[in-house]
Amino acid sequence: NPLLQQAQMVLASAKAGLTVAADLVLGGFDTHATHDVDQEEAINALIHGVDYLWEEATRLGLDDRLRVFITSDFARTPQYNDGDGKDHWPIGSAIFMQKNPTWSTPVLGETDEGHNAKSLNADLSVAENLSDGVIIQPKHVQQLLRTWADIENDPISLQFDLDSGDLDLTGALIS
Repeated sequence: NPLLQQAQMVLASAKAGLTVAADLVLGGFDTHATHDVDQEEAINALIHGVDYLWEEATRLGLDDRLRVFITSDFARTPQYNDGDGKDHWPIGSAIFMQKNPTWSTPVLGETDEGHNAKSLNADLSVAENLSDGVIIQPKHVQQLLRTWADIENDPISLQFDLDSGDLDLTGALIS
């Protein structure tokens, strides 16, 4: 599992004071054929890797500093293609993890029966009609990540305006 080696390197670097952030990458999710078999293998590797990351961070005394964000660059279609696979789909998900989180909202957002995103109201409740709210976009998640990392007002961040003011997710995870 390549995730285990990456976790070892990142945690050793963090323990030595050489890094404060890292990207860990795991492939195997681009399943245009034999989706069910390949996804099961990839998801098991991901779960094992994330478990290992938390266990090792705890062993090294870094778990109280660890923040984990799990996502993908795209999702999979709700239906199968001719090769028993699933193609690219723009509606995905993300997982935020930290030890003793301050937030209490376990799920934010919804999809309909066709796996299409529903929009959210300003209070982050699901809008009654798609046109009544805003669909979560990458800019909203990126703004949340900036706030979570406490760099939203950093001069470099301010050079790259995300224009995400139409929906503020920070209230769901940051308190």
